[in-house]
Amino acid sequence: MVKISNSFKNIFNQLIGYGFSQLIVILLPIILLPILTRTLSINEFADYSIYKTIVALSTPIISFSLSTYLLKNFYHELKNKEKKFIVNAFFFSSIVTMLISLISYLFPNILIKILKIDQLEVLLFAYLNTLLFSIYTLFLSVYRAKSDIKEFLISNTLIITIMLTLVTFFLFLGKLNLRTVLIIHSFSYLAAIIYGLVKNIKIEKIDLEIDNSLIKNFLQFSIPLALYSLFMQLVAGNDRMIINFYLGKKDLAIYASTFQLAFGVSAVGSVLQLAWSPYIFRKLKDSHEIDSKIIQYFFLMILFMLFFCFAYYLFFPTLVKLFLPKEYFDGLSFFIWFILAGFFQVIYWMVNPFLITYERNYFLLYISIITALISLILNLSYTKYGAENAAIIYFICWFIQCFLTILSVYYAKKNLSNN
Repeated sequence: MVKISNSFKNIFNQLIGYGFSQLIVILLPIILLPILTRTLSINEFADYSIYKTIVALSTPIISFSLSTYLLKNFYHELKNKEKKFIVNAFFFSSIVTMLISLISYLFPNILIKILKIDQLEVLLFAYLNTLLFSIYTLFLSVYRAKSDIKEFLISNTLIITIMLTLVTFFLFLGKLNLRTVLIIHSFSYLAAIIYGLVKNIKIEKIDLEIDNSLIKNFLQFSIPLALYSLFMQLVAGNDRMIINFYLGKKDLAIYASTFQLAFGVSAVGSVLQLAWSPYIFRKLKDSHEIDSKIIQYFFLMILFMLFFCFAYYLFFPTLVKLFLPKEYFDGLSFFIWFILAGFFQVIYWMVNPFLITYERNYFLLYISIITALISLILNLSYTKYGAENAAIIYFICWFIQCFLTILSVYYAKKNLSNN
């Protein structure tokens, strides 16, 4: 009983230490929502939504799930090699960023026509900020692996402070526009990276060499996860692209702002995951047995999310009136689907570390391909008739994703037991 109490206390301390600052970072788009929806035009806010969609779609390609590799192998293959890994990861991500930027620069008219954006710089900023965020995430993964709650908290606080300060400053000057917002994103991530390099992750000359063996290892590990993440982002992003193409920027702005406000459910779940994933990796590193303690914590978190989702549903209409101007109120007709989707998304996040631990990453890829195809087909068929259909489809896809992942964990565990 004492051991269970100590373990739960350890997880709780990690949730407080990592979770508080990370929750603020995740909720930052919601915090900024009243400013951006009232300062930017509807067209600009729609383009900002497209920017965020491009960031989400390019993240699997640029970051390549390398933070997961770092977190899982920190005390094994990467023991005392984390700085060399970060350098090699930076080289890899930078090359990928330059390649996709070059392709976009060579075919600007096609992309502008499909995405219905006014300038190519929205795309280029998306690629740049994805690269910076990917490096920043690697730094956070090092802090998590070392259980360095202090540096994790400082880094996130730095991002939050810079972003809020600069947004407020340019708002006061009357010069807050889409380009300014994108530059602020870049500057915030860059500042956190510089802080990490100066204070914690001090790169030495010996770390600057390209390690072909290391690159080969992280590519083999990350390819299934990166492809899986790409298809997952297609599930999350194709609805916005289709709404923008068929229904226009106003519908996209309403849909994106409502989704952003409802993202509070997923944000809380992602904080739980911060403590949950490392706990599962450590707990199952020597044994694949899911003991009663793991099951107990799992259902405690699910119960908490049920109560939180219900409270969020009741309070959501008030949030809309507080955070959004009247022209965005049409989202009240479909917000419930985002909250339900968020609940199943959190369950999925609680389950998928088991597949990674069981080294069944390709299961996640197969599931994401199935879900992405369902999402794409349904959105192409029904979203053109209204944005509410896209919200319903979003919920359906997360339910399917969650259900298939639970089945996959059961199948993987059964096979391991038989062997």
